[in-house]
Amino acid sequence: MPHRRPIALVALLTTLSFACTPQPPPVAVERITYNNWPDAVRLRNGACELVVVPAVSRVMHFGPAGGPNLLWENPKLAGRTFPADPRDWQNVGGEKLWPTQQNLFGKFTGIGFDWPPPWPWDGGPSKAELLPDGVRLTLPHDARFGAHAVREFRLDPVRPLVHVRQWIAKTQGPPVPMCVWTVMQVNDPAFAFLPTPDGTFADMGSFEGNVTAIPGQVSITRHDTKGRKVGIKPTGQNGYAAAVFETPKGRALLVQSHKLAEGATYPDKGMQAELYASPRNVAHYTELELLGPFRELKPGERLSDDQVWQIQSLPPQTDPVDAARASHERALEVLKR
Repeated sequence: MPHRRPIALVALLTTLSFACTPQPPPVAVERITYNNWPDAVRLRNGACELVVVPAVSRVMHFGPAGGPNLLWENPKLAGRTFPADPRDWQNVGGEKLWPTQQNLFGKFTGIGFDWPPPWPWDGGPSKAELLPDGVRLTLPHDARFGAHAVREFRLDPVRPLVHVRQWIAKTQGPPVPMCVWTVMQVNDPAFAFLPTPDGTFADMGSFEGNVTAIPGQVSITRHDTKGRKVGIKPTGQNGYAAAVFETPKGRALLVQSHKLAEGATYPDKGMQAELYASPRNVAHYTELELLGPFRELKPGERLSDDQVWQIQSLPPQTDPVDAARASHERALEVLKR
C-alpha cells in the first residue's frame, strides 16, 4: 500500500503533463464556392491557404495566409467547366497533372503532334474526398491510357508546407509510356530558377527570352513577345523548381520539390524539372514543371512522384538560391516519411 500512492501520483502527473502539452491546431478543411466554381475544397492553417477545384482537376490557389495567390488564374475562364473534351486547349491556370511526355500527346489525342494535352487530365472533372488534413483528388479513368490518377494534398498544421502524394494507377490495356508530369503556373514572378551545379541547362523551346546561367542556378524572366523554356537533368539533389515574387509584404519564395529516383529514365530527353516563361503580351505566368520517372506502365502497376510545396518570406539580403536549397533539404526529410 505505501508504494501505490507515489506510483498513482506519477501516473497522474504524467497524464497532466501530456494534457498540458500544446497541440498544433487542426488544419481547416472545408468545401466552398471559389470564383464561381462550386464544391471547391479549401485547406487553411495559420501560415498558408490552398484551394483545389475538382471541376477542373486543378489547384487554383496557393499563397501565404492573408496574402496574394501565387498561382496564375485566367479571369476569362473563372467558373468554367469542361465536362466533355473541348477539342481545343483551355488554359484555366493553376496547377495540374499530365500523364505522359509532351511529344506523345498526339498519339493519344489524335490531334496534332504534341499539343493539346489529353483531356480530362488537363482540365476535366474529378472526384474530391475530404481528409482530416487535406483532400484526395481522383482523376477519372482514361481508356486511352487504361489508367487514372490519384492526388492527395495534405497541409502541415503549422508551416506553409503542402505534402502532395500522387500516383498514376494502370488498370487495363497494353503497356503505355507514362510519367507524372506536373505543371504549376505561377503569377508574374520576379524570376524563376532551377538548381544546376555548374550552370548548365537545356534549351527546350524558343531561344528568345531572358535566361541567366551561373554556377548554382539557371534563372528565367519573361520576354515581351516570345516564350522561353529551359530544363535540367537529375544531378545529385537538384530536384526542385522555385520562383521569387514581389508582394505587398515583401519578397516571397515558392519552392516545389520532389525526390529523384536513382537510375530512372526521365521524360523530355532526360529532364526532371523545367521552366516555361510565357510572353508578356500573352499572359502573366511562368510554369514550374516537375517531371517524374518515365516508363512503360503495365496493368496492375503504379507510377508515383510525390512532392512538397513550400512558401517562405525572403528578408532583405537573403540569397533566394540558398533559401531554396534549405527548403529543398527540409522537403527531402518530409518525403522520407
